[in-house]
Amino acid sequence: MQAEHSKTMTQDELVQDLHLLGYEHVSVTRVAEWRKSGLLPAFTSAGEGQGRGPGRKKGYWSNPAEVLKQAESIIELLKSYRRLEDLYLPLWQLGYSIPLDRVRAALREPLAGAAKELDIQIDGRSAIEDMIDDAVAELLHGKRSLVKAPDDADAALSAAVNVVTNAKYKFDEEYEYGVSKLKAWEQSIAAHCRKFLGDDIAVNPEFVGDDNNIFPNAPFINQHLSLPHLAAAVQTCTNEDLMRVHHDLAVGREILKLLRQLYELVLPYLPTAWRTLPNEITVFFNFGQLFIWADLALRQQGFGPLLDEILPAILDASRKDYDTAARELIVVGPEIENAMAAFEHLLENITGDSAVLEEGASATHA
Repeated sequence: MQAEHSKTMTQDELVQDLHLLGYEHVSVTRVAEWRKSGLLPAFTSAGEGQGRGPGRKKGYWSNPAEVLKQAESIIELLKSYRRLEDLYLPLWQLGYSIPLDRVRAALREPLAGAAKELDIQIDGRSAIEDMIDDAVAELLHGKRSLVKAPDDADAALSAAVNVVTNAKYKFDEEYEYGVSKLKAWEQSIAAHCRKFLGDDIAVNPEFVGDDNNIFPNAPFINQHLSLPHLAAAVQTCTNEDLMRVHHDLAVGREILKLLRQLYELVLPYLPTAWRTLPNEITVFFNFGQLFIWADLALRQQGFGPLLDEILPAILDASRKDYDTAARELIVVGPEIENAMAAFEHLLENITGDSAVLEEGASATHA
């Protein structure tokens, strides 16, 4: 292959290599479109001469192996994404060089639309909260409701959505009411687990939170990572900010690689239903997008030094955990298999028993 034996590569040679790898549908025209749109890097040398005749020297790349790998990634991503413009951010998350104006636009679009819809204020109570309440009510109780939940679940879900979307949200009586309904629901689930497991089995107290928030660190998330803060961070970020985040993504990829290797170690001891990762790769890139938004927002608010300390520490701890797990798994592997089988049985009993829904509904009405 050209990428293995040459220091340069033309578009024609790239297509030939892709055909050898089994991507026979790829044409020179298609590769040229990828290059011109910024999905592939620009030529190292654009070529010389006039027209398209034999006297013209063709443009080429001086890093053939990297370009071939990026082209393969484009082809694979197109199996999950329909539009070429949807590929800029996933490719950037994978570590490839993408024009930063394209990255910035891809990060900004979903946030800008959501922020615009929510940036409405009326006298007194924020219109944002009214819109959230209406959306939650439709989700839980409308004709097309997607979730089976007790009547008072609206308060808990509205509080959660307000925390992550409304930077001016007041943690007042309505928030406290939502938290109380969530805690009652968690208590009913815990009671059902104890009923199934027996009174002598203690349920992890962390399952039912005791910090009086809808989820851990809710005030911090609202103050620094709610929708308006994320949108502002993307709107004002510089190229330097983006490149700093690109470096953080490289650390994140190393952490994910270790987690995947750990998963593969545990895989033989998992129940059959647990032995597959999500097939839809967009799930992982959506989480990556959330990471980018949060990273930008935190760095712009002065948390950069903390991130520079925490991310490498997490990577180092992940490496140590992997080494430890690899040694200990030989001994504890069979116990993991037994524990996971018991947990699977517990889930079947909980989800298959309507009593847990009735108990939760009764608890929230109490």
